[in-house]
Amino acid sequence: MKVNLNKFKSQLPLQILDVLKTINAQGFSAGLIGGFTRDYLIEGSFSYDIDIEVRKKNKKADYKNLCEALEANIENDFEIITFCQGDYNFEISRPRIENYKEDISHKNFSFKFVETFDNAFKRRDFTLNAIMFLYDEGRFELVDPCNGVLDLSNRVLNNCSDDFIFDPVRYLRAYRFKEKLKFSFSENLENKLEQMKNYDFSAHYLRSEANKSPRPLSFLKNVFGIEEDPLIIFDNHRRKLDESINKSISLKNKRKMLLEKLGFSVKGVFNIESLNEKSFKTLKDHFSREEIVTIFNFLNIENIDIDKLFFKTLEISLVNIKPKDRAKYIFSKRMEYALK
Repeated sequence: MKVNLNKFKSQLPLQILDVLKTINAQGFSAGLIGGFTRDYLIEGSFSYDIDIEVRKKNKKADYKNLCEALEANIENDFEIITFCQGDYNFEISRPRIENYKEDISHKNFSFKFVETFDNAFKRRDFTLNAIMFLYDEGRFELVDPCNGVLDLSNRVLNNCSDDFIFDPVRYLRAYRFKEKLKFSFSENLENKLEQMKNYDFSAHYLRSEANKSPRPLSFLKNVFGIEEDPLIIFDNHRRKLDESINKSISLKNKRKMLLEKLGFSVKGVFNIESLNEKSFKTLKDHFSREEIVTIFNFLNIENIDIDKLFFKTLEISLVNIKPKDRAKYIFSKRMEYALK
């Protein structure tokens, strides 16, 4: 994959470029990194969430002065500078290295700030998230010590370092990115995931990563390596969701609780007891037809004509569509639904 940084600069929104120039003027080089560069290289698009890592160019450069120049705030122990400008959300950080403890946890590390980027790249999860476009003196330079561009070219998901195994959330993120990007795992990453497969994943992160996935149920199937209904897995592993679930609760109520724990229900809208067009529309916005069928089967909801329900939900949408355009609109929606 050839990275044309001159083309990138010519296409970069001026609001973003102005922020990079401000950072340079304060004595720092500015490295675009993470999802912003990844999405550009894969899709040619610019994300509205922008991660920038800054490095001092001289001894006079002061991080607090930079924060003031950007009219922003410094947040949390990592001293992240966060602010919004127009439609864009910026997060600016300093290079740091992370040292993991023996505990397996998402927050089981100490850190220290460093003056160079070299070792800081290794703290990131995947090589495709460690590709930097470094801006200084009016030009961009590709900084890619983990060979993320090569992995992108080969459509391979690869970890940045052996420390990958200490953070269980990275196991979940690996399967989410695989589902989203349709990439394969590198041999090295597969070995790491094999070491991590018996970790106890918290309900919070399971729910969070599932909701970010384009196919939540497929994501859960891959995470647990199963062919059966993934929601049954959560019933069998309910201790991961809530230690307080009483065994005496009926299976029907337990299923409802599990769905709510996973964030698959919408309070006040999706009611298992009285499924209607409105609640079905809510489901349809989050799941494919196959996944809706899986949920219905799991909840023992029978005698539901899913396709008929789908077209009934169009009645609400058609109110604001001109009569002459309704046939075209219905056809496009039908194709959109069929292809999900």
